[in-house]
Amino acid sequence: MEGKVNDLFDPAETIIELKTIDHESMYEKLKQSSLQSFVHGKRNDCILLKLHRQQVPDVIKQLVNLDVPILSFHSKHSLEDYFLSLTTGSQHVEALKN
Repeated sequence: MEGKVNDLFDPAETIIELKTIDHESMYEKLKQSSLQSFVHGKRNDCILLKLHRQQVPDVIKQLVNLDVPILSFHSKHSLEDYFLSLTTGSQHVEALKN
């Protein structure tokens, strides 16, 4: 693969790591909310969301409206993630879910 970084990344594939005070209960809350279509899974200490880059401000606003205590909210969509997804296939994508 070659090209500009912006051309290689698909913004629809942006994975967000959301850390909250109680991620287990917040995960269940999000699964029952208007944000359920963005919930992509969870890991030990965070909830994974999958969304388009342009949806980030609206999703943050909805999280605040749902009283989700946000400790951190950052993208896991990096050049390293892209490289690993190409070289290791779905193993890296599945590792992000766990």
